[in-house]
Amino acid sequence: MNSQDSESPGRKRWLVLLVVCCLIFCADAMMYQVAGMSETIITEFGITSAQYSALLFAPLVPSFLLGLVMGSYVDRHGAKRLIFVCCCITIAGSLLRIIAPNFIAYFVACVLIGFAIAALNANLPKILGIWFGVKLDMAVGWFYVSASAGMAAALATSSLFASPSAAYLCLTVAFSVVALAWMMIVPADAGAPSPDMHAQSSALGDIRMVIRNRYVWIIAINLGLGLAASSAYIGFLPQFLYSRAGAEVGGSMAALVTLGNIIGSLLGPLYIGRAIKYRLALVLTVCGGLLLMALCLVVYGNFLWLAFVLVGVFTAAAGPVVEALPCKLPGIGHRYAGAAGGLVAEVSLLMNFFIPIALAEVAGQDLMLLFAMMLVCFALIIPCCLALPARDKLLK
Repeated sequence: MNSQDSESPGRKRWLVLLVVCCLIFCADAMMYQVAGMSETIITEFGITSAQYSALLFAPLVPSFLLGLVMGSYVDRHGAKRLIFVCCCITIAGSLLRIIAPNFIAYFVACVLIGFAIAALNANLPKILGIWFGVKLDMAVGWFYVSASAGMAAALATSSLFASPSAAYLCLTVAFSVVALAWMMIVPADAGAPSPDMHAQSSALGDIRMVIRNRYVWIIAINLGLGLAASSAYIGFLPQFLYSRAGAEVGGSMAALVTLGNIIGSLLGPLYIGRAIKYRLALVLTVCGGLLLMALCLVVYGNFLWLAFVLVGVFTAAAGPVVEALPCKLPGIGHRYAGAAGGLVAEVSLLMNFFIPIALAEVAGQDLMLLFAMMLVCFALIIPCCLALPARDKLLK
């Protein structure tokens, strides 16, 4: 796929984007079924808050263990086979979760579910950058929309199934269909370089090139803090509101946050991605999200539902813009986008896994303390935004 093809209006790129979005929708729905059925799972396995957090974020383990390797592989060999194999592992994990007899088996199943998430997150700029070029942040925004929709669907519908097994099986079937669609629609060389692109370098050399770029690390930490804070907020919100308004209201409010994520993922590339002083726009967005998250924990009223939607808008708007940046960094570009995306995914999702678990362990049963520490994490995004390169230093 050459650069001219990536700018053409053909429908092929929209089919690719549709399949990628459906994959992350199903995969994230699988992940957040744990949050949607939190009380049932905690009771069934008799686990602590820290163990529940470990289950909730277990699908992120493959991302921080294998993200860089997956990205480097796609830089050299393309994405089609790797992502399909990872989808098959995810299907196996989802089936294992149906029969898991204890916490350890359930945790392993959740880890396996994360393989598809790892492959998609690590290679998102690489795969979509080929097809969408300068409109990459818009395509990433739709990816974020689909991920948020998957979370919302899991939170809103998990309790409607007759049993957890029925909910797991439904998503397993849907995900399997989309995985087959990936193999049928996506070209065999999707994301692959030209034959001589890496002739003068080794895979290890490519990885070194990415690791030495400080902006890749800043992007990774920026996304990691945002993911950890917002994931903890959504993941523990049903439990936080359970004692105040009941399980149904708690799940509904968390779903409203993910609805706001959908809106924010679409608006972010429009008003942040196009802003000349995009770093200032990022900071203002983070500040708005910080204030709204704090208010929603202590203020109640008839318009609380709107406040939770706005929380989702402000916490998600920056993500697509920041995640699309590696392709625009000098020294990275499209050539090393897979390895850069892998490092970003590895670091950010490592933070997304360990930070909520650490916060839950420190806070114990005091959920208000947990949310206070989470807000501090979210505030740390501000200096990361200011450290990003200015607009005139980015590749066009």
